Amino acid sequence: MHAVPAPLTEKPVVLVCDDDITIRLMMRETLEREVITVIEAADGKQALEMYKQHSPDLVLLDVSMPHFSGYEVCEVIRQSPLGADVPVVMVTSSDDLSSINRAYESGATDFLAKPITWQILGQRVRYMLRASRAFRDLKRNEERLKRNEEHLKQNEERLRVLAYFDNLTGLPNRQMFNEDLQRSIAQAKREGLKAALLFIDLDQFKRFNDTLGHAFGDKLLNRVAEQLKTRLRPGDLLTRGVDRLEDMSLARLGGDEFTICLTQVAQNEDVARVASRVIESISQPMVVDSYEVVVTPSIGIAIYPDDGDEIDSLLKNADTAMYNAKAKGRGRFQFYSGEMNARALQRLRMENELRKAIDNNELRVAYQPKVDVQQRKFIGVEALVRWDHPKHGIVSPAEFIPLAEESGLIVDIDNWVLHKACHQASEWLNMGITCPVAVNVSALNFKKTNLVERIKTALREADLPASLLELEMTESIVMSDIELNTERLTQLKEMGTSISIDDFGTGYSSLSYLRRLPIDQVKIDRSFVNEIDCNNEDMAIVKAIIAMSTTLKMEVIAEGVETTTQTEKLSKAGCHRLQGFFYAKPMPAKFATETLLAGFDALPAAKKLATATSN
Repeated sequence: MHAVPAPLTEKPVVLVCDDDITIRLMMRETLEREVITVIEAADGKQALEMYKQHSPDLVLLDVSMPHFSGYEVCEVIRQSPLGADVPVVMVTSSDDLSSINRAYESGATDFLAKPITWQILGQRVRYMLRASRAFRDLKRNEERLKRNEEHLKQNEERLRVLAYFDNLTGLPNRQMFNEDLQRSIAQAKREGLKAALLFIDLDQFKRFNDTLGHAFGDKLLNRVAEQLKTRLRPGDLLTRGVDRLEDMSLARLGGDEFTICLTQVAQNEDVARVASRVIESISQPMVVDSYEVVVTPSIGIAIYPDDGDEIDSLLKNADTAMYNAKAKGRGRFQFYSGEMNARALQRLRMENELRKAIDNNELRVAYQPKVDVQQRKFIGVEALVRWDHPKHGIVSPAEFIPLAEESGLIVDIDNWVLHKACHQASEWLNMGITCPVAVNVSALNFKKTNLVERIKTALREADLPASLLELEMTESIVMSDIELNTERLTQLKEMGTSISIDDFGTGYSSLSYLRRLPIDQVKIDRSFVNEIDCNNEDMAIVKAIIAMSTTLKMEVIAEGVETTTQTEKLSKAGCHRLQGFFYAKPMPAKFATETLLAGFDALPAAKKLATATSN
């Protein structure tokens, strides 16, 4: 017997099916904060049993599980008496087309790609629950009013709105956008004219979300949508000389991204007029919740057939042009052009200069102290590379590190930093300062077969004990090839070095795999630490990471700590090892030496904490 689903007025029930206890724990933490009851299953067989017992309102299914895969579980649910309309979301680390098609063929409502963006999971599940309940309401209405043609048409329209319109703004959604653009391309092809795609992205929209909250951000998006709908009507455009545009469709793709499709385009000047009108409309001051705000759009424009003859190529090129508009100062539009290769040439010049940077002694190592606030002492430093360009001054790591990774130069840079850091740690040791130094290992460097030998060489040349060297690598690097990486990490661990996982929480680590890896420490990513002052969801994720680390007997450290409040919340949650600007910025070796000699209590942050504690 199948249980009867709970009435819609009751607390919704979500079944979370995943063989990874870490994922289940984080999903429970996130969904329970949305006032959702969570039941769990660790494998496919248990998932079917729990579904039969509880008839949940929504199912989150991991694709790869023991006994039955997520696809098989979904197929069984769809065949059950009450399973036809239950939303089933596949959770998978594979986002290729074949995996997505397999999910939909098995009956999935949607899919969720790993790594999971935890901050929006609750909202997404809430949205699907609302849509599911609306869908069930419509079905009951259809059965009750099936003899009434007028009511039936209304219900069909409501279903169409759910499928083709954005729930927040009421604008056409991505599905309708794809169909509209396909029709625009077909029409332009038949008539021998052009079509245009305008890709609109709001500049620095994240700043509004971060400072005023997501509810405010949603209201701002609604206001922007209203501006576009009311001020870009065909009649309004015609009065401004755009008399060759006979069709226009507006859509919201998601987040702060909007699109406009134009057909019957005879010349690019007409498209430019529309883009200018969009910028003018959106850039007007708007009052939202008593705040007057000004938001500007950056617009990328791709023309059919010049810039592509299918949806994917047009969207990609319009997106490229949009980023080019942002790079030129935001609040402007940019047509896609092959001349954008000039940016690639600029990157090539920088790559060539970066190749010479090591030989020209332009690279520097900065050391950022790490502290234990409970024991009030330094526990080590992280070695960070800086580029002092002879013409441009200090080049941001955010600019040259991705370039170094793409070009392969990161291996040489990693090796240079490793040798510098080992010699500095050895120098400190000779001064009586025992200070472990952490160096970052890039993905490309980690895959090199001679990595272990190069680290041994650096330690030997610096006469540094391996116990004073910490190797940091990101979660995604470690999980990329678990069998091979387990062997590599074991070799590094057997040398006596310690292993730390950087940016933890942003990837898709499995608890079963983490138990097998010789990891000493996980570092909570700064993206979670940044928001714990005001975001309960991020605090819940941080607590889950701390709890997991404790269970696995790993040390845990938080990076990006910038405030007293963050320090207090992390320490209260059981994370006493911290790193961030609140304690010390990355500094040259000379100042790092002075800082270490002065001790923890000499830090301005230590004095602030002491004052806060006394108060």
